[in-house]
Amino acid sequence: MALCSSNVIFTVFVFLVLFSGICIAQCNLRGWFGDGCQFQCHCGGNVECSQFGTCIDGCDPQWFGPACQYDVSEYTVGPDLSWLSDNDHTTCNNRDNVQSITVELDTPHPLTWVRVVASAPAYLDQFELRYQIEGSGTFIRCANPRSARVDDSTLDISCPTSDVVSHVTVSGFIVRGLCSLYISGGKEGS
Repeated sequence: MALCSSNVIFTVFVFLVLFSGICIAQCNLRGWFGDGCQFQCHCGGNVECSQFGTCIDGCDPQWFGPACQYDVSEYTVGPDLSWLSDNDHTTCNNRDNVQSITVELDTPHPLTWVRVVASAPAYLDQFELRYQIEGSGTFIRCANPRSARVDDSTLDISCPTSDVVSHVTVSGFIVRGLCSLYISGGKEGS
């Protein structure tokens, strides 16, 4: 009797493993991944992502973050800061006298993540992030920002707020080597 139960359990286990593998492959083929195919792939060059959302050549320029799930918000900068939003991580701030950079969001929204790309790792160690609530003249310091290094030149900063934000300011030593700035109001599907 015990042998029969073991065979049934093993057969069910094998069936589930095979069925799960087919489901993952179908999700990946359709440009989706994750449990229940809940996340859409946003890889650069229309390349399919892995079953875990990994993009071999990085994210599409309009997406960033873990598994490319954070939509990049459009923002306005002056002509002397065009290098900040050109999606080229080799064009960077070359003026030592700049202490902070403020951008105006084209569409105000709550803030979730900010990604900064710098020309050297040392620049990522000192930063301050502030935001301005729409209709207010006051900038608020991001309370308890959490940050994670993506690589030697990229830092993701979590600064979630339910307030509708119109401007974002980055200041500190990081500005001297700042190359690119990405701002997001939320994760896809949230």
